[in-house]
Amino acid sequence: MTLKVFDDHIENVDRVSLLHSEDYQSIQQGDYRFWKMSEFDTPNNTIEQALHEIWKDIINPIDYKEGGIEYWVTKSKGDASAVWHVDTPGPGYGIDNMSHFSMEIPPAHTIVYYPWVENLQGGFLEIICNEQYPTTDQMFETLKKLDPNTIERFQPITNRAILFDSHRIHRMAKMYSGSREMIASTIWTKIPLTFK
Repeated sequence: MTLKVFDDHIENVDRVSLLHSEDYQSIQQGDYRFWKMSEFDTPNNTIEQALHEIWKDIINPIDYKEGGIEYWVTKSKGDASAVWHVDTPGPGYGIDNMSHFSMEIPPAHTIVYYPWVENLQGGFLEIICNEQYPTTDQMFETLKKLDPNTIERFQPITNRAILFDSHRIHRMAKMYSGSREMIASTIWTKIPLTFK
């Protein structure tokens, strides 16, 4: 299984440019976007420029030439939390919620990147060590039997990126106060039907 943490992951000037850009400021929660790998070396906006910096030393674009990067932004303040899920195109719980799954190859890896974190209490990224994409029923069964001591937990820190396999069940734990901004992205070998 892949799991890596990268601190001070991109140049600070790129991170600050992202935070102050119109692209980043205006993106809405639930706005899932897809960036074709054929455009990887020519980003069209500041979010894609940041994604290029986030992924460029981790992947070989040739391996994903027919796919690309799905991405979305979550900005949390104060009291917040998220449900357990796996990464599929758009929102969902288990792999069976993927439209036309029998015709698609699910994403390989996910990166959660934190361009801004301030005075945060809670809000850890929690990841479970499941071996493959679960169905929704399998995921709920895993959660019913979950030993909390086996959950991997990662503190959000400004300019930290966390890379893990997209099939792993994960969530944002209860956040009590502060600010936590995140760009999540998944890498696909083929463009999902959702974005065709």
